[in-house]
Parts: sequence; C-alpha cells; structure tokens
Amino acid sequence: MGGERQLPRGPRSAPPPPAFDAEVCRGWRTLLEAEGTRRGALTFVLAHAIALAFGSEEGSQLVVRAMEVGDGGTRRGLAARFSGRMFDMMGSPHAKRVLWRLLELEDVEHLLDAELAEVCNRALPLSFESEETSRRVQRAMEVADGPRRSSFRMAFSEGILEMAVDYHANYAAQKAFQVEEGDLLTSEELCALIRGLWDQVGFVVRHKTGCRIIRELAKYHLNRLECGWLFKEVLSEAVALCRHEFAHYAIQAIIQHPDADWQRSWIGCALWQNLPTYVRCRDTHLVFVLQDFVRHGSGEQVVSLGALLSYLIVDVTATKDGCVLYRELCEHPHTRQEAVAALQGAAARLCERKESRRLVAGVLGGPAEAPRETPAVPAAVGAGRAGAGLPGLAQGPQPATLDTSTGQATGLGLAHVSQASAWAHLLDDLDNDDYAVLQRFRLGDHHDDSAVDGFEDDETWAPPRTPRYQ
Repeated sequence: MGGERQLPRGPRSAPPPPAFDAEVCRGWRTLLEAEGTRRGALTFVLAHAIALAFGSEEGSQLVVRAMEVGDGGTRRGLAARFSGRMFDMMGSPHAKRVLWRLLELEDVEHLLDAELAEVCNRALPLSFESEETSRRVQRAMEVADGPRRSSFRMAFSEGILEMAVDYHANYAAQKAFQVEEGDLLTSEELCALIRGLWDQVGFVVRHKTGCRIIRELAKYHLNRLECGWLFKEVLSEAVALCRHEFAHYAIQAIIQHPDADWQRSWIGCALWQNLPTYVRCRDTHLVFVLQDFVRHGSGEQVVSLGALLSYLIVDVTATKDGCVLYRELCEHPHTRQEAVAALQGAAARLCERKESRRLVAGVLGGPAEAPRETPAVPAAVGAGRAGAGLPGLAQGPQPATLDTSTGQATGLGLAHVSQASAWAHLLDDLDNDDYAVLQRFRLGDHHDDSAVDGFEDDETWAPPRTPRYQ
C-alpha cells in the first residue's frame, strides 16, 4: 500500500537446471533417430546439454548420440557448452562418458589445453586451497600428457614437505608419485620431489597424512637408486614404525612390494628378536604387519613366524585382529598343521573369551559358546562350614606352629589374599605425597624435587606441548 514501506528485493538467484528422467531422455532419443524430427531434437540437446550430461546415464547417452549424428557445427556447439567444465565432468560418472567422446574430436583439443595450462600455472596454491580445488588438480594430472605432467611434478617439488602434512594437498602429492603403464618418473623429477623430505623422513612417516607419501614411494619407487637413502632411514627404525599408529602403513607397503625380498628379511630379523614381548603387549598395529608377512613373505619366514605365534597362541588371540591373524596361519599351507595342533591344545582356555571362542568354532568346529561348569563342593567342605568334620574351620583360624625337627611351619597356613584386596591395601598405604611423586615421574619431570610442592593445588600447570615439526 501507499503508506507501507516496501522492503528492497535482493537479486534473483539463478533457477536450478531442469532434471530429465529416463522416460524423457528415451523419448528425445527416438526423435533424434528419426530424419524428420532430428533437427528439433538436436536443438533441444544443445539447449540442455549440461543438465543432460550430468543428470543421468540416459541423458549422457543422448548427448553422445547427438555428437555422432550431428554435423560439425553441432559438435562445436556442444564443445563450447562444456568449455570450462572439463574437470567437473571427470568427477561425474555420467558426464565422464561425454568427456571421453569430446576428447576424440579434433575441434576441442585447444579448449582442454587452455584449461590444463591454467591449472598447471597455479597447481601448488590450488592443492592447498580446498578439497574441490585439490581434486581439480588431480584430474588435470590424470588427463595431462607426459610433458605437462612433468610440469606439475616440478611445481610440487617446491613445497612437497608442506603438501605431505596438509589434509587436501597430500592427495595431489600422492598423484605426483604414482606412475601408470608407459609413464616413468625421470631421475630429475624424482630427485626434485624427494629433496624436500631430506632430514624429515622420520617426521613424515609418522604423520597422519605424511605416511601416505612414503607408502606411494614404496609402492612405485622402492628399488629406485634415488630413493635408497630415504628407505634406509625407514628401515633403520623398522621395529618402532611397525608399532606406530600411522607409520605401519609404510612398512606394510614395503612388505607388499613384489620385489622386496631383502627388505622383508631386514624387517623380519629386526622383529623376531623381541616379537614375544611385542605380542604379549597386544600391539594392534603390529598385527597388520604380521598379516602381510603371512601373505607375502617367503616360505621360510612364514614357517618361523607360524612356529612362534603358535607358541604364543593365548596372547595372539586375545584381540579380534589377532584372531584374524591366527586364522590365516591355520589356512596357510606352510603353517596349517602346527597352528591347528596348537589351537586344539589351548581350546579349553580360548573358549573362555568371546573372539577366540569364535576362532575355535570356525577352525575346529562345534558351538561358539563358552562351557558352563558348576564346580562340585566336597562333602567335607560342606560339613566344615556347618562345624562338623573340620573342627579347624568351625573354631576359626588357628595360629601356625613351628616344627623343630623340620624347621617348617605347621598348622593352618597363611590365608590367600585376593588380587582386589591386595590392590585396595596398596591404595590405602599411598598418601597424597606418594601420588604426587608418581605423577611427577609419569610426566618426566624428575630432576627437581621442589616440583612436587603445590602440584595438586596448581590448576594452571600443564605439561609442555610437543612441537609439530621435529
């Protein structure tokens, strides 16, 4: 109305692209095949090419068929429609079919080259910017030819360490180390990429995303002369890396390599020395490394590993992953007999636990339920509780007496103290000062005794943080 104040209207948003279902696409496909209605169908496809290509499989097939039956002007028009969307088309399962058909046309090669040049010039900052831009760089590397792909790798060499520890950029860095059939990194490219990892291999292999870079290097370039120093650093810490939360993935990639015989022997010799201790600690990450030894190790390595794990069967099967490892030993032709025999001998103890009970049932057969046994109470013990037959129990505990002939105590022995009672007594004997000393030693500050004073009352105190880069 005249007296009411009109609020300003913002700019109108672009309408969403129309969606065409399978029935509509099949109807236009029929019109496209007919001579009389082909021209109108081509006009419809040109107007809605993007929505058809990205919408459904039938829509992408309609666009491909339009390129096949149309003339040169139609193909150039479709290429112009998809200009600037080449990398988005690679990420769509439907539009990718249209892209491969476009790449076969000679008229659109310059469009793809222009987009590749634009991405290559800003490859390093685009890798860090966001998940979408990082995927754009990865798709550009997939369709780039040899010289262009080399330009991407040389651009990454300037910040490979930062890319290795970045959540988005590490995927582009992995793509730089991957090689396909007929593609091989030159010595210059490989040296430029790994030069940034110098003196930081231990940090990178223990990083959540950095371990993926070492894994790709082990998968594709394990035996390259240029990477010898890098894997020497990795193998020198093989035992610690096998038990690390992230670094064990790099060790697994080395063991899985088909031409890593001496590397597997090196890792095996380092692990076998204290393997019983590691197994008793129930290290989950080490179990995955041992599984790869069973799958990819030599017959001699598998036999020695199977003999040791069969001896430690109770500790190995204490976890779910350990049960999976031992089941593989029971199925391996080199260790089957010994592993099954050890499982039969320890079946009674293993049935007391849920996961190992399933292992026993799966290998030996039988119900996967724990045996329920009610211990029988002797009549003498029952009578003693009532005060008959065992006067010692009826009258209460009697003190022990010393036999002078043998020098040993006779009579009622010391009563057994349960583990829970012993732990409760220990906690009663610990006062606050003792607890503060234990806390101080746990935190590693045991140089100054004055640090104990006021430890409990100081709420602002905190242990020093470990720096990110070491």
